[in-house]
Amino acid sequence: MTEAGPEILHCANHPDRETVLRCNRCNKPICTQCAIQTPVGKRCPECVRSQQAKYYNAEGYDLYIGAAVALIMGAGLGALAYLFLGLVGFFSFLLAFFVGSAAGGAVAEVIRRALRRRRARGMKVAATIALVAGVLIAGLFLAGFPAMFLRLPVMLFAAGSQHALRTPDLESVPPMLTELRIRDLAIIDRLDLAFGPGFNVLTGETGAGKSIIIDAVNLLLGDRASQDVVRGARRTEIEGTFHLAARGYQSGPCCWPSTAWTATMGTR
Repeated sequence: MTEAGPEILHCANHPDRETVLRCNRCNKPICTQCAIQTPVGKRCPECVRSQQAKYYNAEGYDLYIGAAVALIMGAGLGALAYLFLGLVGFFSFLLAFFVGSAAGGAVAEVIRRALRRRRARGMKVAATIALVAGVLIAGLFLAGFPAMFLRLPVMLFAAGSQHALRTPDLESVPPMLTELRIRDLAIIDRLDLAFGPGFNVLTGETGAGKSIIIDAVNLLLGDRASQDVVRGARRTEIEGTFHLAARGYQSGPCCWPSTAWTATMGTR
């Protein structure tokens, strides 16, 4: 007796290609070209784009507002740097580094407040270019060309500012739970939840399982568990995907900066 091989499917986007892969979110057949590796498995491009769209909620003009804020503040801070940096001799270099970092962080915070913490693709790049341009514009008026580039403390100030501006993540959200998968926990047989940015609400009748979802998150984060919570099967599985803003947005095969944590409990 021979064992049956894997089911042969056809890619939803390329019907002429055979495949054995499915998107682990929508279960759609996908070929190796369409499959995108994420921290929780392979997904189709459509599911990846829908997940990314939850995080980028900026209006069409927000990118221009952020760049304008960075340009204006860069010009003002640059003028102060050209006027006062260099007055304390060698210590100007040390002062430029620390003051530049603080200036870049201040610009980033003003941009966040101006956009009401909305997130736009490319904001860090646009703001960085605009900030450096503002500093150079101030130097052009105050020192002239090419003397503006000979003020080394100011150049160090500009470098520190743009580095600090790119370090705070202007394009992502604070660390948050984006997905939760529960298998065989108490009264829950199988549950897949996807959370969006902002405020999420769980509603339902008494006994529907709302508290169990909270318990599942606590178990995922390390709470103690007993065998009583295992529902019928020999083990309970809880898997969560967390968006980690500290890592910043990543392009490439991974669709968003995240990490997957899994908690497994079982009976002997």
